[in-house]
Amino acid sequence: MATPSDDYNALTTALGGICFALTRRLPKEERQPLLQDLVAMAHGRNTAGDLRGETMFLDMAAAVASAMAGDDRQQQTGGNPPSG
Repeated sequence: MATPSDDYNALTTALGGICFALTRRLPKEERQPLLQDLVAMAHGRNTAGDLRGETMFLDMAAAVASAMAGDDRQQQTGGNPPSG
């Protein structure tokens, strides 16, 4: 069953948001392995010829990397992570 583009985009956005939020709650030492796993899964989907699946995993990996980038900013400024 094909997924309409609007539904696919909404799903990708939601999964990215979930990945970002959960990454911020993981201990820092567990964040890099999560990122590496998502990239490995993306590679696997690419090898299988599933470009849409690859893109979804890469989008999730980007969300994790974005959440991890906040670690460096927090360390430099001594601030607390955003709440909300």
